Amino acid sequence: MGNVVCCCDCKHLRTHEHALDDTALISLQDIWEQPTPGALWKGTEKTEASIWVGTFNVGNECPPEDLSAWIPLGYDVYFIGAQECQYKAPDGHKSHSEHWYSCIQRCIPDHTPVCKREMWMNHAVIYVSSRVKPHVHSIESSVEETGIAHVMANKGGIAMSIFIGDTSLCFVSAHLAANQDKVVRRNSDYAEIIDGVRLGKMKKPLTTQFTHVIWVGDLNYRIDLDKSKVQSLVDQNDWETLLEHDQLHKARQAEEAFYLFEEGPVQFPPTYRHKKGEGVDDAGRRPYDTSDRVPAWCDRILWRSFPDMKLDLSPGSYKSAPTITTSDHCPVSAVFTLDIPKPGRVESSMPSRLRVEVTDLHAEGLQNVDIVGQSAPYVQFSAYWSNEEIRTPYKESTLKPSWVGETFTLPAKAGLNDAQWLQTRHLLFSISAKETFSADEQMGYGVISLRDCIDETRSFTMDVSRLGLPCGKLHGKVQIINAA
Repeated sequence: MGNVVCCCDCKHLRTHEHALDDTALISLQDIWEQPTPGALWKGTEKTEASIWVGTFNVGNECPPEDLSAWIPLGYDVYFIGAQECQYKAPDGHKSHSEHWYSCIQRCIPDHTPVCKREMWMNHAVIYVSSRVKPHVHSIESSVEETGIAHVMANKGGIAMSIFIGDTSLCFVSAHLAANQDKVVRRNSDYAEIIDGVRLGKMKKPLTTQFTHVIWVGDLNYRIDLDKSKVQSLVDQNDWETLLEHDQLHKARQAEEAFYLFEEGPVQFPPTYRHKKGEGVDDAGRRPYDTSDRVPAWCDRILWRSFPDMKLDLSPGSYKSAPTITTSDHCPVSAVFTLDIPKPGRVESSMPSRLRVEVTDLHAEGLQNVDIVGQSAPYVQFSAYWSNEEIRTPYKESTLKPSWVGETFTLPAKAGLNDAQWLQTRHLLFSISAKETFSADEQMGYGVISLRDCIDETRSFTMDVSRLGLPCGKLHGKVQIINAA
């Protein structure tokens, strides 16, 4: 199990770094300085890894010892989030947590847990196979509480990040505000988790720092129909009509939550609120309870990736596990196939011949963050593959700043000279408003792909987001310059 070796100085000491086994932390620089990329990429420029993710509101009831109907064998990476996971441990177990993890481990006995984190009744864990374990590093976890008074841990999110080679992954397990009428609060919880979680070295929100983000949990979004209508549509397997009235679907369409996230086809019955302990009917469905609660797809899985990066949902894999009946929720799972390019190679004794140039930069649709006047925006660029940061001059009193005719250059770190590899990477940016008497205010963040940019200028238009929501566009041209 990955041990916690460091707590960063941020709110509630909430960010932990984890080491695999009892070895020292391995950094991205260590990966790049290895003479060979490792067995995972033997003879190839790109490999694949399979990722299984699941979420289960346990309902504060002891789950069955056998969770194999939900957690199958056969994948490289497992991420499992649990909510309301606090119950009396069965005899022979020290705690509910120890019992919960033992149930998972029984399903995947040959996998290693590399990161565990708990936030009161919420649990999250990552397991990896022996195939990918030697290439996993830079493991971190963080939490953000969004419950009562925005400090209680009954609601909120647990986030974890890992690298496989030099491809980064972030997983989030969240439990958002409950009840039919709390859509705005759920949207706010989502934004608060993005704003509050502290992961990674780039000081960016998780949505614009990691190559792929997979978000699971009891998100608690409901269906805006009466119970009898929902039951009728469930009986007809009319998921399309139900989704038209699903609050999460509507919030995403309105760009009020989970901006730029994707969700697979929802082709299973609403996962809440079931009668505990009652099995499935002839159609494979669990009965709903007799309260006034409208059945809903509370339990969801969504994801987003950097531009030009591939994370494929396996067809038919987004599903529930209705035969696990101890909770009033059904567990949900999904399977992804991840493309992992071969890591870059750094020869530190060699100078770098590579640099990235950005030209004709201009933004539009930015939102004013200056409470006494008009913002004075500037853009700052950074990247994992560079030791430097560059920033534009600020533009006074405008929400449509322009640097057309100017060139901004970010050099690759010393010894990084593979242009083909660099075009699989990205340029991170933030837009800030200059302040005279206080810290500069953040206006938004985004990511620029370097695909097809070697010695050739490519135009881009990139989304700018803040608190996980849209707040403008950044336009320009980008090119990788190889000075060899």
